Amino acid sequence: MKRVSNGKGFTLLELIIGVIVVGVISALVVTRFTNAAREVRVKTTLTKIYLKQQDYQASNGTYWISGGTVASSSNRRAFSPIDVEIDTSDIYVYHFKYEGVSSFVCEAIDSTNADTWVVDQKGVLAHFLKK
Repeated sequence: MKRVSNGKGFTLLELIIGVIVVGVISALVVTRFTNAAREVRVKTTLTKIYLKQQDYQASNGTYWISGGTVASSSNRRAFSPIDVEIDTSDIYVYHFKYEGVSSFVCEAIDSTNADTWVVDQKGVLAHFLKK
């Protein structure tokens, strides 16, 4: 039996390789997008905490002291005295690493403990990655 090929179209192997390449590229793009969205969310929350702490300090002469309260997606209203609510899809846990009358440091740690963000009373936002 003679096989006739007119050179038009793709072989099954070429189609499979094409689908694999598109799948890998899609996975990389989705991962990058997800990480960027997570970063925006944590920066927004920490900036909100900073701004609300500044408002609280201006009204009360001191920063709000949480007393060790931890805020997360499962404890969203933990920071309600400064009117900060944690997003339900947030993977970070927020707590005040240091708090005093005239200063504070709020820390956000992700669920893997590999990614940490902090903000202080000056509004300095810092990012730390554990390798």
